Amino acid sequence: KRAGFGANTRAGARAVPDDASPMLLRLLRAATPLRSFHELSVETGIAMPMIFKLAMHLAKWHRMRVVPPLTEESVFCAHPDAPLGPSAAAATDFDAAFSKVPIAYAQAMRLFSAPQRFGDLLRAQQLPARKLVQVTVYLWQRRVVEELPTS
Repeated sequence: KRAGFGANTRAGARAVPDDASPMLLRLLRAATPLRSFHELSVETGIAMPMIFKLAMHLAKWHRMRVVPPLTEESVFCAHPDAPLGPSAAAATDFDAAFSKVPIAYAQAMRLFSAPQRFGDLLRAQQLPARKLVQVTVYLWQRRVVEELPTS
């Protein structure tokens, strides 16, 4: 499978030292869980071997993790250890982050209670597509939902 970044790259850019490589900063600004390494290479002008080196460096230092890009074929399910109660810190953080979105943590977790293709969730239109992407990425980054292998 293709690879992309799974961590909050905007926060990752703020977490690197002031004297960080401009190339690294360019990569961090462009990286999202929606883009493959190839797409990042094209967008930033950074050669693929350097993308791989920078990704290995960031993963080694726990600045981000490498994940397959989010696509309609991605299959997600709630992580078996995900906190489900409304008073859990994850629920409180989610509700604060998505206070303007008409979905609560418990509703979001119900979307992923059984393995679902992301494309099926999009077509169900329980949320506007952009908001569903944001919710899914937020939960995925915090390892509350996990992508299941499909091949």
